[in-house]
Amino acid sequence: VRAAWTVNDHVTATMLVVQGWDNVRDNNSGKSFGGQVAWTMSPALTVTANYLGGPERANTSDWRHLYNVVAVAHWRERVTVTMSGDLGRETGAADGATAMWQGVSTSARMAIDDRNAVAARIEWFNDRDGVRTGTPMHVTSWTLAPTHTFTPHVTVRAEGRFDQASAAVFGSSTRPSTRQFTTALNLLLGF
Repeated sequence: VRAAWTVNDHVTATMLVVQGWDNVRDNNSGKSFGGQVAWTMSPALTVTANYLGGPERANTSDWRHLYNVVAVAHWRERVTVTMSGDLGRETGAADGATAMWQGVSTSARMAIDDRNAVAARIEWFNDRDGVRTGTPMHVTSWTLAPTHTFTPHVTVRAEGRFDQASAAVFGSSTRPSTRQFTTALNLLLGF
């Protein structure tokens, strides 16, 4: 359930209640609660603060909390820069102690012309207790994604991504690796 309120021309607030977080079937009867405040400081800059929290592990009432701040800046009509920071914590999740995780990312998208664009993104995630990834580690990722729009309803995006982890979590069980390179080709259809 979600409700939004336009406070004024610059500020919008949202509140929500959800059943389950990070799972297809909910593992408990607890609810998570969220809130968002989006502040459009100017036509070129929007800052959004988000919160989501609630009991999310099976058979426990311990709460998981996620705090997130996102800034989106539009520069000279063709360049968009996005920065994001996350901080999470969960009581009792790390062998009875409070688990912590954090992440930051930044991306830039440049429209070359009306049909072509290229985006680059770098992300860092630290899961010191291994509660979000299953292994205590930090991961850094670099992504490059060129895009071509054929029509207003058909876009193709290629993506190349390189991940570097502090633990050997990629590859197979017989050849684990701290690195991986992945590619993707996406067809986006707009209606």
